Amino acid sequence: MFIEDQDKIEKRAFQRASFKEPVSYLFTDPDDDAGGCLGADISEGGFCVNFNRFVRPKTNMVFNFRLSGVPDVLMAKGHVAWAHRIPCSDRYQLGVEFEDTITKVREDIRQYVGSCSH
Repeated sequence: MFIEDQDKIEKRAFQRASFKEPVSYLFTDPDDDAGGCLGADISEGGFCVNFNRFVRPKTNMVFNFRLSGVPDVLMAKGHVAWAHRIPCSDRYQLGVEFEDTITKVREDIRQYVGSCSH
């Protein structure tokens, strides 16, 4: 394997799928706001969302979202793992790592991701 190819090796623990759906959020800090953002991709370990402002890594949040094929609104707690500014924009992408996500939600996400890869 060439050294250049090493950067292209997938190192994520979970398979991801495109997720261009609305997501509502709530910061666990009561002094902060709540609102909505747009998903980018998702896995059972977390997701990437497009956000309207910078959020500091390790910030705890609660998210509500829907997956096609799942009738219920899903809720997941997580923390911001990373934040990157979108080039030529005032917006950011946030990488969110799920924490304490109930088994049913993880299973729904796993099935959604699996259905998207076919």
